[in-house]
Amino acid sequence: MFWNELDDTPWTKYVPRRYFVVARAKLDSLLENDEHPNLWGPLVPVVEDFMGGETQSPERDDPTDQNWTNDPRDAGDDDDDYDDPMRESPSKSTRAQTKRRRIAPAETKNPAKRQHQRKPCTALALKEHLTEDEMMIIEVPRDDEVRSWVHFGVRMKWCDKSINSPFGQTPGFPAYTPNRHDLVILQRRFAEYFEEYREILRGAPWRDMWRNRPKLFYFHKRSKMTLAAQGALDSWVEYMCASMRHQWEMLHWVIFRFEFLPESAPSLTAANVTNPSSRRVGLSKKRCVQKGVPETVFEWEASVWDIPHRVCHWILMGRNQLDPATKKPYSLREQLRRLDKAEPARVQWTNCATVEAQIAHLPEAVRKKILPEAEWEPLSEDI
Repeated sequence: MFWNELDDTPWTKYVPRRYFVVARAKLDSLLENDEHPNLWGPLVPVVEDFMGGETQSPERDDPTDQNWTNDPRDAGDDDDDYDDPMRESPSKSTRAQTKRRRIAPAETKNPAKRQHQRKPCTALALKEHLTEDEMMIIEVPRDDEVRSWVHFGVRMKWCDKSINSPFGQTPGFPAYTPNRHDLVILQRRFAEYFEEYREILRGAPWRDMWRNRPKLFYFHKRSKMTLAAQGALDSWVEYMCASMRHQWEMLHWVIFRFEFLPESAPSLTAANVTNPSSRRVGLSKKRCVQKGVPETVFEWEASVWDIPHRVCHWILMGRNQLDPATKKPYSLREQLRRLDKAEPARVQWTNCATVEAQIAHLPEAVRKKILPEAEWEPLSEDI
């Protein structure tokens, strides 16, 4: 699930959905603490144990059993029912009710799924083939009722909601993700731009993000916080510095397949996987709040880098998508410039020239609470 490889794992189709729900919640908890699951070790073959000398006879109904019934409606009560993936094992009466629900009309089954399916898709998302002009379109859904839309020829959807992420994505950050059936499109496109991507990484764009970051509080006063809270803020700034590359990569998330990449790719990607910044670094946001830092510091202040609940996918253009001015494909660096300009959250609003631009994503009621400029204070004494 962490590596987006579920579709390539044949046995996952036999796993009940409730296990995916629990796994998704655990993964969200790890990502919130800036951790990722450990790699699996080698699988150990298990030899099936046989009961020596003992035989089992099939179970038969016993009319002398006080619980025995000849009612055909009770037949099949032992079958598994996954209508509710998180429920516990039901009682016999509940199973009987579930049995009767199975023969209910189709339109009354799984209303949540039917409601999702009724949500509209854009006209481009329903088209099987797009023209060259349509491949350049970035559709903006009118509201969260739109189920699917198109971004550079890739079908998109809203980020999935979970226990730790009830809105799907941290407010302010891009809340869309590619449709799983179109992931291969992005994987092939990344292979086309792989060398350009390596050049961008050599330039360490995360250092520019760190140098250009806002350094003042606009809505809070550090001097009004306790010493413990001030110390937690200093530790958070240290975490921001230590994880700047990890932050940038999460905000410009690319997906790939090794078989699409050149032979020089595995060494680079292996280095990225073992990068210590992608593991547990610094102080968690929960501990900061426990030490007295207001939660609104992470929600409102542009100088405090919040961690998005979901990675922010970078939707690359294809090589066949040409710049009208040059009649050549857009370079990856130009795509990056356009992306960061259109969505400044991808660089933690460090490319905004004014304070108004840095807080433009906040609700109007919050923006009105900004302090007078003379009362703005530094986030940390160490910067």
